Amino acid sequence: MTDDEEMVLYVEFLQDVDKRLVIPPKDNAPCVKFDQKDKWRERRIWQGYFWASEILLKAAIKGRERDSLIFPALFNFRHAVEVALKWHIEDTGGVVPKGAGHKLSVLVDAFRKTAEGIPDDVTYISEYVIDCISELDKIDPHSLTFRYAAKLDRSGIDIYPARWDLTRLLFTVDVLSEWFYYLSDQVNNSRDLAHA
Repeated sequence: MTDDEEMVLYVEFLQDVDKRLVIPPKDNAPCVKFDQKDKWRERRIWQGYFWASEILLKAAIKGRERDSLIFPALFNFRHAVEVALKWHIEDTGGVVPKGAGHKLSVLVDAFRKTAEGIPDDVTYISEYVIDCISELDKIDPHSLTFRYAAKLDRSGIDIYPARWDLTRLLFTVDVLSEWFYYLSDQVNNSRDLAHA
């Protein structure tokens, strides 16, 4: 869609008497359909958070609102990792520990235990991926660092280290996203073969 086409649609939007947030699409407008029986919904969620992080990081690298976009980019990345770990634990027959919440270290431990029961030809534990997740957990242990400016007691949230290489971060997000996606496919292919 060109900027001019978007402006025409925006003017129509401003003039529309229907002010609801959600309406059925008009004509051939871009739309999304939520399928309530979508068994892949949670996988689509973590994939979407990874992709959103990549899109925001690419925009930040180009200089567009870098200091603002970095927060949703990193929040999306961290949330993608958390949801992907939970999904993989449950998808492979494991149980997300009670009280795991946003604790990536607890999820990594549960993920390792669950992966022990999967044949080696189906999955593997990438120490590189686990190291990246562990590093992210140390930087943002409670999923607050990139979501809020301060803790509940209004004390500040420090971010360490103070300077991050955005290109390296983008590539790391991509590698983790691909690894989780590949693992998911491997597990499902193995399951399909077992039922054949």
